[in-house]
Amino acid sequence: DVDIPPPPKSLYEFERAWRSLKDNHKPFVRYLATFTQKDFRRVIRESTDMEVYTSIFAAANQEMDPISAVKILYYISRTDAFGMTKLMLTGEDRSLVAEILHKAEDAAEDHEARLQLIRKCKAAYP
Repeated sequence: DVDIPPPPKSLYEFERAWRSLKDNHKPFVRYLATFTQKDFRRVIRESTDMEVYTSIFAAANQEMDPISAVKILYYISRTDAFGMTKLMLTGEDRSLVAEILHKAEDAAEDHEARLQLIRKCKAAYP
């Protein structure tokens, strides 16, 4: 079993953990699930490699429950770097985000708070 590091206190800690976990989605999503919105704001920068986003979206899509995956999308969309990030998203990234949002809509049923979060993400990720 893979040891899951605590949430990162710096970009360096995040990048080190990302390199060790990115190819193993289950521990990677367990790691991401420990993050708060503040943690994402601390580690997501305009200089963040786009491969980081792709790996987050892929792992969240494959291994997280849809509502938790949408929370990750939302937290990323609230970072200072997101304006630049969304311009750089690849077709693969956009497809993964769309799939996460579609699964989340199915899982949200009529839960208004969840649907509101999904709507915010749909607006953030055109």
